[in-house]
Amino acid sequence: MKYIAVFLFTISALTAIAQRDKPPSKIVIKYSKGHSTWGETGIYSRGEIFEMSFGVDSTFKINHYFKITNTAVDSSTFKKDTIEMLVKHKIISKRTIESLFSQLNITKDNFNVSFIKPLLAKPTKRQILEIAKKRDNHYKFEKEYTDDAKERIAKIRNFDRLDSFINLNRPDPNISLVTVDAWDRIDIYLINKADTISYFGQFYQLLGQPFFRFREDKGIVNLQINTTLASILPKSSILRKRLAINSITEKYIEWYIDKVL
Repeated sequence: MKYIAVFLFTISALTAIAQRDKPPSKIVIKYSKGHSTWGETGIYSRGEIFEMSFGVDSTFKINHYFKITNTAVDSSTFKKDTIEMLVKHKIISKRTIESLFSQLNITKDNFNVSFIKPLLAKPTKRQILEIAKKRDNHYKFEKEYTDDAKERIAKIRNFDRLDSFINLNRPDPNISLVTVDAWDRIDIYLINKADTISYFGQFYQLLGQPFFRFREDKGIVNLQINTTLASILPKSSILRKRLAINSITEKYIEWYIDKVL
């Protein structure tokens, strides 16, 4: 996969903050992960779409939840399958939507151990060993090669050096990654009559941070965006799992095995 770093320096005023007290009439959230077909057949992207509306009782609800699969049948034929999922009736308060709107426009100093660690589930020994095996580093946990195999697993399970991992991966609000042949992206549209305010984040950095407002140069780093969105989306959602703070655990384990041990 090719990455091009785009450096963005212009700081623009966040005019949406002044509109936070006006909830949108509709919200659309789109997620898509895929890659170029490279001339091959098969599934090349998967995604989700959520549509939410503002009701007369000042609450929101998910009206539609679609799962989308794009397949290359051959070099010139492509098929798009859209399945509407059943959504259990779930009331989303106006306060939650206002909070999301607010978080999307405010940078907060919460990309740190204090915010992240309490939201992480302790990884299992099996999970650690499976990741080590995938990376051809299983030997680092075998008694024949090391005297402290159990200690190494214990350290990872207790998130040893998590602060170093987070600092190394702290997102820069001035940098957005443009991909040439792949994508892994969330788009959020806040719609009020003829007006639409849109935001996007890319998962090539941890947790999709930073988030950018369309046509704004400087991104927003704020993990409360993730926790608020995760509280809205259905448990079966792929996007919810991508946004969850706990989704960094696998990357942390990979980093610890490769760089620390």
